[in-house]
Amino acid sequence: MWCHRCGKALPAESNYCNSCGMGIIAAQVGTPQNPYSSINLPYKTDKIEASISQNPDDERVIFRIRPSFYSVGKAYLGAGIFSILAMAIFGYFRLPIGISLGLSLVSFIFPLMKHVQRNRVVYTLTPSKIEIDFGFFSKTVRNIPLRNAQDVTVSATMFERIIKVGDVIVDSAAQTGKIQMRQVPDPRKHAELILQQLQQLHR
Repeated sequence: MWCHRCGKALPAESNYCNSCGMGIIAAQVGTPQNPYSSINLPYKTDKIEASISQNPDDERVIFRIRPSFYSVGKAYLGAGIFSILAMAIFGYFRLPIGISLGLSLVSFIFPLMKHVQRNRVVYTLTPSKIEIDFGFFSKTVRNIPLRNAQDVTVSATMFERIIKVGDVIVDSAAQTGKIQMRQVPDPRKHAELILQQLQQLHR
């Protein structure tokens, strides 16, 4: 027998609950189930499993990167130094300050162009291909199948090796020849990822 208020198990002859003091109905027949017993709810994962299984392995993205900010930063730094020197020279010779401001603005055109070009390019690696995306509004996508790739090398200057920036060059047997991923961050890591996919593809 059970208390209908607190769910405590009671002897069959009890008239009151020893825990909460609730009066027990004498007409109880048998032993009802504990009102606080656990309820097992069904948990379905069919939809999740189906959505995962429907994703083809060829569309899995291993990495997606842009060129590093290194070359763009160098261009901005050069434009900034030129602007400071121009303003200092114009101020020293008491020349019109407007001309120096104009020259400073013109000097930033080249860094801005490099910045835009850098943001236009995206390199993507999947288990079957390398994708190179160009453009903002109208995009051009170049697909290079990994089955045509033969070798992967890294090219970087001494300073670029220190800051972990460089070019990843993929030798291809297709008509495109060499594929160059320019100024990517941590080029050795990304070259190793490409080599791993090549090894798995040729097993």
